[in-house]
Amino acid sequence: MFRERSRDRRIAATVIATLALALHSPASGIPSQLEEASSALVLRNARILSMAAELSDRAPLLPSGTIVVQNGVIARIGQDEDEALPEDARIIDLAGAVVMPGLADMHAHIAENDLDLFLAHGVTTAREMNGSARHLEWRRQIEAGERRGPRLFVTSTLLAGEPVDGVRFELVTDPDQARELARSAANVGYDMLKVYDGLGASTYEALAGEAALLDLPMTGHVPSAVGVAGVLASRQHLEHTEKLVHAGVGIEELVEQIRVAEVWLTPTLAVQEALSLAGTLEYSAALDDPSMEFMPAGILGWWHSLAGQRPTPTQTSPFVERQQLLLRAAYDAGVPLLAGSDTPNPLMVPGLSLVDELEALVRGGLSAHAALVTATNAAGRFATTVLKSPDSFGVVEVGAAADLVILEQDPREMLSTLRAPRAVVAGGTWFDREALDAMLRGVAARRAPAVDGE
Repeated sequence: MFRERSRDRRIAATVIATLALALHSPASGIPSQLEEASSALVLRNARILSMAAELSDRAPLLPSGTIVVQNGVIARIGQDEDEALPEDARIIDLAGAVVMPGLADMHAHIAENDLDLFLAHGVTTAREMNGSARHLEWRRQIEAGERRGPRLFVTSTLLAGEPVDGVRFELVTDPDQARELARSAANVGYDMLKVYDGLGASTYEALAGEAALLDLPMTGHVPSAVGVAGVLASRQHLEHTEKLVHAGVGIEELVEQIRVAEVWLTPTLAVQEALSLAGTLEYSAALDDPSMEFMPAGILGWWHSLAGQRPTPTQTSPFVERQQLLLRAAYDAGVPLLAGSDTPNPLMVPGLSLVDELEALVRGGLSAHAALVTATNAAGRFATTVLKSPDSFGVVEVGAAADLVILEQDPREMLSTLRAPRAVVAGGTWFDREALDAMLRGVAARRAPAVDGE
């Protein structure tokens, strides 16, 4: 197929597309993925939350387990007393800490500083939703071990049928142009096409037809000229419950259509809760949170501008409640869900924003375990089945990528424990709390320029 999924082809394409971009060296004093991923790492006395699909909300943690990591992959899992450990391994006694899979933020708009923010908060996978040459290059560098950061998946630059203020976009108004843009996206190695608002019906049909020939999945909004039935007929995956509640279809009927189409939904509910609070004391108080030191001035200016605004009719609590009803109905119907925070939209600090989203999913009716699945096991299944990723992740199992979060307690009991992990393992590299804090200090010192995302 035109859209070949080999890593060599992806690397070659992104090198051609981004030859002028300089490589980045990890911060001094913090281990790099290139330096340590090939070394054996042994985590002893771990309580393991595997997030395997068959486990229920009440499944007990595996006590006193040992996880052996080699070449960036989980090589063995067993009981401490039964394991013969590699002679040259780095052995870390976790003293009963909880080990779970690294988290995945599957809807984000990523600036360079965010790569460290994600890792420092246990987000070891992220999907960029308005891609560019620099994102493709960061993906290549991370895969090659030249840059520290989460595993990246990158959608195309958003494809819009009308101009969009304040963000990068490709204006697509002609079917032939749509076909060419799909071919170009496949050639440079984008993982998906990002559909945005305003596309005409014939243009969308041409885009979807070419994407199908290329085996290039689509995700995004629901253009009004196409409608929900049209995007589902094209097997386009869906972003934002807020876009769906405007579709003019009853929730039960809408959920059934999504279920039959077998597409994935990323709700991005936390940002809608934040927007519903615009102009309130609660919103203003959130702007005083210490995490604001990680955000660039331009983004903060935007967020502060909402503090004095009254909520619009589409930002009221009933609007959020309708999205919660849709979320719960979709979950009950078996629609596969992904966690995505839509950072850096208002109050969504990268890394922490994913915990905000998980907590919002719980407020929307999911159990804590079900919410965690959206950011772990489900993300891994989406990557392997939809994106044809060669890497298995999102579970603590033999053969899976060694992307792990080490926590003080079971996150099913308190999701907020995810906000300050004891340590993170990314691609087999161990980052202890001191290293994570050093990342955060570096981000605060750099205060990167605003992301040109959605």
